[in-house]
Amino acid sequence: FVMMHGRIEHGYQLTATDKRYWPTSYFGPTSGAGIAICFHPRRLNPSLRHLRIGVIGLGTGTMASYGEEGDYFKFYEINPDVLHFCDTYFTYRKDTDAQVDVVLGDARISMEREKSRQQPANYDVFAVDAFSSDSIPVHLLTREAFGVYLRHLAPGGVLAVHVTNRYLDLKPVVRGAAAELGLDAEHVPSFEQSLLWSSDWMLASRDRALLEDEPVRAATLPRLLGASTVVWRDDWSDLLGALKR
Repeated sequence: FVMMHGRIEHGYQLTATDKRYWPTSYFGPTSGAGIAICFHPRRLNPSLRHLRIGVIGLGTGTMASYGEEGDYFKFYEINPDVLHFCDTYFTYRKDTDAQVDVVLGDARISMEREKSRQQPANYDVFAVDAFSSDSIPVHLLTREAFGVYLRHLAPGGVLAVHVTNRYLDLKPVVRGAAAELGLDAEHVPSFEQSLLWSSDWMLASRDRALLEDEPVRAATLPRLLGASTVVWRDDWSDLLGALKR
């Protein structure tokens, strides 16, 4: 089954019984999201292991395939139709051993409300997957938005931002917001074929424990000397400047 919106594929799930649990599309084990979860220091520590994971963008619910018993996932999804299709045609949410919640509405507003109620989520991994189409939600890429994400990260938490886009190079935007907030940001490309899709993710964290792990460093593309950085704010952004050339 494939979820499509216009020309954009938001993910798919294999239907064979022994393969329907497999993470697919942009979320394979070598993707930035897969690496952030599989190599998080808590996941690698048998006495800790359990993770709290937040995700902007439900899609097919593929990220839930990484869930283990004791894990907690919260998806933020603006479109109620996506939730309907996810639960009607895809089984990632139903199959996972983790507890999974879905919050409908704009993710940033929902998270700001949670914070105002003194309910920071303490996510070990927070994934932002909302930028693959040709119409991106700019308000999720500003310095202020990253400040909201950061307030919901647990100590040692990592922010994983999916920046795969046909038209826009969003890596400088992520680097800019991360630098403003004292985060280190690294580019993790994944060159996949067939069941998995090539992807670009940015991993950002104040704690370099995950970023310095050898398999993570091997997957990271070194930043080129002179690579650009730009800071978008709620009152200023530059989509034309982000166009790929």
